[in-house]
Amino acid sequence: MYNYNFCFEIQRSKHVLVVFMLSAIKPTTRIERSGEKKKKKKKIEKNNQDCLVNVIASRDINDMVLPSSLQGNFPPSEITFFAENELITVLPRYSIKKIDLIGTRIPNLRAMRREQVPLWVALILKSQDKCSIVPPKWLNVAFLKEKYDDEVRKPLQFSDLPWNWLEVSKILLDKASDDLSDPVDQLRSVIQDLREVRLVKTKKGFKELNESNIQLNGLSLLEINEIRPFVIPVMNKLRRLHETTQSNYSQAQDEEMEDVSDEEY
Repeated sequence: MYNYNFCFEIQRSKHVLVVFMLSAIKPTTRIERSGEKKKKKKKIEKNNQDCLVNVIASRDINDMVLPSSLQGNFPPSEITFFAENELITVLPRYSIKKIDLIGTRIPNLRAMRREQVPLWVALILKSQDKCSIVPPKWLNVAFLKEKYDDEVRKPLQFSDLPWNWLEVSKILLDKASDDLSDPVDQLRSVIQDLREVRLVKTKKGFKELNESNIQLNGLSLLEINEIRPFVIPVMNKLRRLHETTQSNYSQAQDEEMEDVSDEEY
């Protein structure tokens, strides 16, 4: 039998990358000398140390060198990573048996039969030419232009769009453009127009900002993440100003009550 030492870590990158290292050490015999045992022990410890070093080195360096101003905020690459968990419809070219993963299950895929899988799985199958991706119903020029008109017609309200519409659209435009029904340049143009008009409305909504909340219903995850670095410090300053004002007002009331009491006596 062998004694195995394991060292593994799930690394977040373009897709899930598992860093797994295995060292097999043969069992010691009874006639081994103590010096040889010590050497083998040191060798095992060195292998384990090297394993840990490789795991640490495998981390995304972008996550470790972010400036302090961005550490409380998700970078766009992280938001895109989250969006890859969205379910999307694929049309397999081959039959594939179901796969049980740690966080999800990929169902049985039958050739030319539509099935929903996580976006990151669809991208892997697409890169291997094993499926076609069926674009979401909202990812077409007609629908997006309609939403753009709604944004212009309703200056105080955001149109209803999917939570990850910006990230999913960018991923599909970059990696599955041949599966889209409309020309890529037209889609990029209308998405950019839609994003800009929503950004203008977001800036106007800052006028309603107070120390407790801001009402901006209908924003997507990426849009909220973009305004977070500005909104949170402003709300904190407004909150401190509000607390100071309330404290001064309470103090003035107490002094006024004391003056009235003195006059009565």
